[in-house]
Amino acid sequence: MSLNLFQFKIYVISVILLIALNQSLVKGIGCGERPLELVRSSRIVGGKDAFIGEAPWQALVKEERFFGLWRYNKCGAVLISHNWVITAAHCNSGLFGSLQVIFGEHNLKSIETIASERGLVERSPVVRKAKRVVMHPKYNHLTLENDLALIELDSDVDYDQHIQPICLPEKGNDFIDSEAYVSGWGVLSYKERTLPPVLQIVKVPIMSNKKCEKMYRKAKHNLVARKTILCAGYAFGGKDSCEGDSGGPLAVREGPDARWTLAGIVSNGIKCAEPNLPGIYTRISEYDDWIVKTVTNSHSS
Repeated sequence: MSLNLFQFKIYVISVILLIALNQSLVKGIGCGERPLELVRSSRIVGGKDAFIGEAPWQALVKEERFFGLWRYNKCGAVLISHNWVITAAHCNSGLFGSLQVIFGEHNLKSIETIASERGLVERSPVVRKAKRVVMHPKYNHLTLENDLALIELDSDVDYDQHIQPICLPEKGNDFIDSEAYVSGWGVLSYKERTLPPVLQIVKVPIMSNKKCEKMYRKAKHNLVARKTILCAGYAFGGKDSCEGDSGGPLAVREGPDARWTLAGIVSNGIKCAEPNLPGIYTRISEYDDWIVKTVTNSHSS
């Protein structure tokens, strides 16, 4: 196949963009940092209030219906660049609905103050509309396979102390036996359905898919743990993501620079925090190519 000069130039530009984007997202350049770093013991079911900036890549997805007359918190999402977030495909808006993405949110009932060079400064949440939602082409709404979507924002988000992108993982990284942190504003209990005003965060271990299948069988449930999912949680239960946390981050700190990396996003599970029923997450390392290609195509189009 022969290329004319214009096509060749477009091809070269696309390759350069792809390489640069892959390095910035996957290689850990300018991502995975927590400027408001604090050190404390481990802390959404069984978790604790997150401190401001503990998960600066965490976003809140709201759905608007009936021309904005009805708005509600729908899901979590994860910031990966100035104008893209990752979420679960099942978090897409319904008929006649639209999505908003909120960054820098912490306490849903009050505006927070953050220490800066000028002293304590109020930081209001940053709101963006979804310009478009790109669903994974193989998403199955019945089985929740390939439960992944990318949201392009209507305008860029500026990074701040409490708003930062997370790094994407290297392809093939399975994170088995890693300590991970999942966060969100989902219900605190599957039975009581209590919603927290403050972002919750909890530590859960990532296990092998074989171990996950074995645990589900022990709980009298059949699970086929495909390579596109990962499981995280405890045999005794007690700590887990839950309804309303979907699309939110499962983050792991790794590498020589100890940067935070997106191992997975909350997808589904059976109830919440039950014994031998760990949470199920979409494994991001299986989708690196699709993510980078999708974001790159938007820049070159």
